[in-house]
Amino acid sequence: MISLKNILTISKYESKVLWRNWFFRIVSLIGIFFVFIFNLGVFSEVDTPRWFVLSNSWTQPYATMMLISIAQVAAVIFLATGLVK
Repeated sequence: MISLKNILTISKYESKVLWRNWFFRIVSLIGIFFVFIFNLGVFSEVDTPRWFVLSNSWTQPYATMMLISIAQVAAVIFLATGLVK
């Protein structure tokens, strides 16, 4: 069975490899900016919040995780095509 130390070591070097790629940096920053603007627009009092959004306490984390997942899929697809070359 793999130990926690091995997992942390692998994740450390994988993150170093990912952050060397400028495309990953740009996509991740755009994704974080988009999620911030989405949360600000939908869940704050900048706009009049809709009652069905406020009544469900699970909508904000769920919507945020879905948007982050979409950005991760896009980044992985482009990174995988870069590795195939």
